[in-house]
Amino acid sequence: LIGAVLFSIGHDKGYRIKGLTLKKTSTVEMTVSEPGAWVFIGERPIHKTDGHDAQISITDVEPGLQLVTVIKDSYFPWAKRLDIPSDSKLTLYPFLLKQDLEAEPVLFGYDSFSKVSKYFNNPINTPQTSYETKEHRISIIESSISIECLEECSVPPINLETPPTSIHQFLNNPNVVIYTTSREIWVSELVADLRISYKIFEGNDLEMFPEKDGLFIKSSGNFYRIDL
Repeated sequence: LIGAVLFSIGHDKGYRIKGLTLKKTSTVEMTVSEPGAWVFIGERPIHKTDGHDAQISITDVEPGLQLVTVIKDSYFPWAKRLDIPSDSKLTLYPFLLKQDLEAEPVLFGYDSFSKVSKYFNNPINTPQTSYETKEHRISIIESSISIECLEECSVPPINLETPPTSIHQFLNNPNVVIYTTSREIWVSELVADLRISYKIFEGNDLEMFPEKDGLFIKSSGNFYRIDL
């Protein structure tokens, strides 16, 4: 009876038995930008977001290897298999990208054609090769994208086969970069662990002009828009 009471008290305080070791559970925090997304720990659904930029705190997560997944219909799933320490707080930065992104031509006579044409043809608007967030300074250095922490941390660069030509923050997510090479446009996480990247466009002599919810592209002298 005493053992059962002690076990119950330990369980309520977040202790779990892993093998022959008693370990305390942990907390996983994240911000999910899309409403209607499901968060899973292993195969167990934990939370469904109901608004943009939902702040999620998942308590009582068992330490050890855990698969954390964020899914939403018509979006690429975000998944990381993580070794979660005992009695810790882990912050994750998931991002969801629409599947089947389409580049729509921006033709002469469209409302946006004049604005886009002026932007790309203005010599003042040179490709952006560096920018800062609250935590990082991101810049192009030869054939890589350097990620310098403004406070103490260490993040390896994104090494590429083809030199990048421009970089921007992806939408309102400071932990994701969108970048061009001469022939491709990619979206990539900044984090080092199991970094997730997607190619979203192919063309020639590429330039890009990000907007709040989309991206204007110049390829071989033609203009396109992708709704992100």
